Amino acid sequence: MTGLKVLIVDDNPVKAREISREILGIDLEASVDVANTVNEAKRKLVDWYDVLFLDLVLPLRDGEEPRSGSGIELLGEIEENDRFRLPPHVFAISEYGDQIEQHSEHFENRILGLLAYDETSNEWKKKLRNRLGYLLESRRRREASVSDGYDVDVAIICALRDPELKQVLALSDSWSDEVPFNDTTRYWRTELQPQENSISVVACHVGDMGSTPCAILCSKVVRLFRPKFLILTGICAGMKETGLGDVLVGDPVWNYLSGKLCQEEGLLKLYAAPKQLRLDPRVIPIIEKVEDSGVVKEAYDSWKQAKPQFSPKVHIGPIVSGSSVVADDSGNIQDMVLSQNRKTVGLEMEAYGAMYAASVAPAPPPIAIVVKSVCDFADGTKNDDYQDYAAYTSARFCAHLIPNLVSNLNP
Repeated sequence: MTGLKVLIVDDNPVKAREISREILGIDLEASVDVANTVNEAKRKLVDWYDVLFLDLVLPLRDGEEPRSGSGIELLGEIEENDRFRLPPHVFAISEYGDQIEQHSEHFENRILGLLAYDETSNEWKKKLRNRLGYLLESRRRREASVSDGYDVDVAIICALRDPELKQVLALSDSWSDEVPFNDTTRYWRTELQPQENSISVVACHVGDMGSTPCAILCSKVVRLFRPKFLILTGICAGMKETGLGDVLVGDPVWNYLSGKLCQEEGLLKLYAAPKQLRLDPRVIPIIEKVEDSGVVKEAYDSWKQAKPQFSPKVHIGPIVSGSSVVADDSGNIQDMVLSQNRKTVGLEMEAYGAMYAASVAPAPPPIAIVVKSVCDFADGTKNDDYQDYAAYTSARFCAHLIPNLVSNLNP
C-alpha cells in the first residue's frame, strides 16, 4: 500500500512540523507538502491529495497578516471550482478557540474533522493519530478487497450447449441464469462450496464452433466477469495413444492451419508458422494431483450409458485447433498435425481462441486452461456415440480441478 499524500496549509512553521511529525509517525510512506499561504495552497491543490490539514486563520500571500476566516473561504473555493482537486479527507486544525466554535457547524455538516491545536497538550496529537489510523486501515482493507482485480473465481466456456454445457450445469443444482441488457449471451452463475469455501463460477457456451467465436466470447467474459481462471471444457478428437473419454489438458495449444498456403505443382501446400500458447506451468502439478485422486475412474464408474471398455486416462500434451470438423479417413490431416508436433494428443476447434483471448486480456489476465475429453478420432469412423460420455468425463474432471486451482494457485 502506498503512503498517504498530505497537504498541510498553515503559516505557523512549528505547528506544521508537529503535524508532519505525527503523520510520518503513523505512516512512514506518507508524502507531506506544506503551504504557508492561501495562494500557495491553491497552486498545490491543482494536484491530488488524500488528506488536507487546514488552518482557519491564514495570510492570502507572503508578507501579509493572517486573516480570520480565510481557511473557510479557501475550502469553499476549492469545493466550488472544478480546477482544484478536492481532497477526500479535510481536517481543520486551529489554535484559535473562537474560530473552532464559530465554524464547528460548517465542518459537522460536511462530515469533516475539526481539531483544536494546543502546543502545551498532546490531546490533539492523539486525536490526529486516531483519525489517520482509521483512514489508513480503511484504505488497507479496501485495497486488499480489490487488490487482485478479479470478480469471479472461474469462468467455464463450452463450445456447445448440448452435450458440453449440459454436463457442466449438472455439477450444481443452484445455477441462476441471466442475459445482460443488450447482450446476446446467456450466462449461468453459481457458488461451489467444497469444504465450505465458496467458489464463484460463471458458465456459458459459444453458440458456434471455431476459434474466432470462442475468442470473442472469452474476451467478453473476461471484460464482464474478470475471472481468475478461464477453463474451456468439452469434447475433442483424439490422436494416437489416446482413448475414448481420455481427458486432455492442452500444453501447448496452437492453430495448425496458421502459416502460408501456396500452390505448388497444382497442389496446395501449407508452410506452417503456428504461434504456440503454453499452459501456466504452475497448473501442471495441480492437474497431476487431481489425476492421482482417481476422479476419472470415478467418472467412468458412475456413467451408466454407453462407454468404452477401459477407464479413461489423463494426458497433458499438445492440442491443436482448426477451423473445421475433421472426418479424414485418409489420415492426411492427422499426419500434417503430427508433423508440427509428433506428441500432439488432441484436435478440436476452440482451444486456441480461448488461450489467445486470455493471453491478450487486460491486467489482471486470467489463467487459461483447456480441458477436453476424446469423443472420436477424426477419421472415417467418426460418430456421435460417445459425445455425452466425453462431455461428462471432462466436466467431472473440471469439478475436481476447480477447488484445487482456487486453493493452491493465486494468479
